Amino acid sequence: MKTEKYYCDHCGNEVRNGNALRPVELHPFNWGAMTVRHVCAKCLKDIEDYIGTAKHTKPPLGMTPRWLADEMRVREIAEAILRYNEVGKPVPQEWLDELNEKIKKEETK
Repeated sequence: MKTEKYYCDHCGNEVRNGNALRPVELHPFNWGAMTVRHVCAKCLKDIEDYIGTAKHTKPPLGMTPRWLADEMRVREIAEAILRYNEVGKPVPQEWLDELNEKIKKEETK
């Protein structure tokens, strides 16, 4: 009777049977074809730990800082006022109030 030998693609160690190997999909950085490797339980844990820590090396995307959002908002209001003036439409009072509020807030800093 011939017995087949199974090896981990990652560490090269022999495993008792093919059922002990787990498929892992690896995506190369150059966006080439995906590679499927069959690895033992120890290597699978090592790979999952590495991938898990690699995901957390970069912080998640947060929010736009308030100072930048305020600057952008002032610019948006000013541009909207200019567009309304160009076509002769009256500027909503809310816009003028918000613009004045933001300007006063900036002057008090």
